Amino acid sequence: MAYYLKEDLRQLRYQRDKQTAALFLDDWIARARVSGIRMLHEFAKMLALHRFGILAWYDFPISTGPLEGTNNKIRTLQKKGLRLPG
Repeated sequence: MAYYLKEDLRQLRYQRDKQTAALFLDDWIARARVSGIRMLHEFAKMLALHRFGILAWYDFPISTGPLEGTNNKIRTLQKKGLRLPG
């Protein structure tokens, strides 16, 4: 069951609009809560708390990927003991 719920949650990003995504997310959360799997129940609670932010992507579809890549490069340099100028 956990595998199927995980795979189903991946479909959230393919919902056509915010309203459809909200219905999809609410349904997924409800199914996870009654699954009987404690970890899924806890994850569903976390998703419910972050519902607003998750659905905000449909208003502003931006990614923090490039910023995270830069942060990872900085951390790698710091681990190697190199100092950045400035």
